[in-house]
Amino acid sequence: MKRQDISMIRQILPNEMTFHYYPDRQSPWLLCQSMDEETSVSDLKQTDLSRLLSRPLLQPMVAQCGGVLRRHDVMAVAHADRAMQWDGLGPAAKTGLEAAYQSQWLDFCLSFDIWSGEQTTRKAHNLVVQLGFPTEHAELLWKFGQRSSVDQFQSCWHPVRTDGRPTLSWCRLDIDLASGTCLIEEIQSDWLRFVGRARRRLQNRAPRSRQLRLTTEYEQALQRQYAKIWGDVMMLAVLVLLRDEFAVRTVWMHQPASGARLKGINWGRLPPRSVYTKLPRSFGFEPTRDAPPFLGSKQKSAARRAVQDEQPTFWRLSF
Repeated sequence: MKRQDISMIRQILPNEMTFHYYPDRQSPWLLCQSMDEETSVSDLKQTDLSRLLSRPLLQPMVAQCGGVLRRHDVMAVAHADRAMQWDGLGPAAKTGLEAAYQSQWLDFCLSFDIWSGEQTTRKAHNLVVQLGFPTEHAELLWKFGQRSSVDQFQSCWHPVRTDGRPTLSWCRLDIDLASGTCLIEEIQSDWLRFVGRARRRLQNRAPRSRQLRLTTEYEQALQRQYAKIWGDVMMLAVLVLLRDEFAVRTVWMHQPASGARLKGINWGRLPPRSVYTKLPRSFGFEPTRDAPPFLGSKQKSAARRAVQDEQPTFWRLSF
């Protein structure tokens, strides 16, 4: 991306945006992006969307929809934080909203930054979307005596916030506004991994210390609350932002091998493979040998050379 494009985007966006997450919110959101205004359940079961119908928020809706799901109802459940704005909801929506309201909600915070040069496919600039911890995390920091340790749980070399809520994870984006496409360059989280590293260091240096006990308990609380969901929350927040704020209709994401080649990651620790395989697959991205149209021929050729035979070079999701 060009620096001026990111500057323009940051002028449009607020400094912070609250992003509410409740379990399985991604399922109704993904479904309503691809379905017609009214679609029979039997027809949906014949498509790739069938994998969503048994998900926790959609299953009770399917049971109450009378055989036909309305996009209006599904969208209301996907945006349950704005449910008071929705009129004409049917029984399926009311059932889905009841399920959503009975689950635990987390008020994450989105903030934005710029990342330049290093590990970018086009050797230019990326828009960074930072996912800040929800407010309940402050209680964990107090309870387990970790407020003074915050700096060691994140790296100054990564695009994390230096003020406000600590950054649970971040996503780097290369958006082409003209074509309505975006390449997800990176999704990453340091915090949980660095807390584990701090705990192991204390085990070696102070195995009987109170700080080790508190850090261990803090790590366990983090694992219970965020380990399984941080990638889903980050991905969903980015997709909602891209579609609603920038009218992006096609999102690309790197495959592990070709992504490392294009971003120049040829030493040190490679990114977690699951982030570039399981996460996009769970959101319905399809593997492809195609490449984002805004990449140059040299970049496309490098991506193909990084994999064997006819293996995919990117993931692609179209709304």
